[in-house]
Amino acid sequence: MGAMPNWNTVCRRMEAFWAQEVADAPCVAIPVRAPGFTPRRFGGGPDASFEELWKTGGDPEKMLAACLSEFEAKTYCGDAFPSVFPDYGTLPHINAIQWTPVAGQPRTSDFMDVLQKIQRAGKGLVLLPRPDELDALMDGLSPEGVRIVLYDVASRDEAEQLLDKTKKWKRQTVWRKAHV
Repeated sequence: MGAMPNWNTVCRRMEAFWAQEVADAPCVAIPVRAPGFTPRRFGGGPDASFEELWKTGGDPEKMLAACLSEFEAKTYCGDAFPSVFPDYGTLPHINAIQWTPVAGQPRTSDFMDVLQKIQRAGKGLVLLPRPDELDALMDGLSPEGVRIVLYDVASRDEAEQLLDKTKKWKRQTVWRKAHV
């Protein structure tokens, strides 16, 4: 497994995220996949991915092997850490919204008005933008209650540059005042 962040720092930032606050820096996770890594395929045919196997109730041993393979092929930068969500269970209270871009649809940053409305409602945001959207999101959103997960980062050096950029992200008050 690649480099891991300081677990105490990650916990402090995640707790701040859920409290709609910022600890020492915004909560930004960047898992960087090793060059040339190909996810394991197994189970329901040659093209069955871990996600497909999970949804169809596949063999837990094979799913665990796939998870471990993914974990070992990544370097975890910022607040990223290996995780699996086998059962979300029921959620009596929704405190955050995950905004996941879908192929063929506008980019995350194109929905700034909606994201700001979610923030004004006091809800957190888990965003999965492309790295080139980071500036627009930092300009339009307040970092309190926001967790950014950047997947399309090519190297640890690029990840470190993006993390340095997010450390300058400060509370936005202009849009809050204009829309309260």
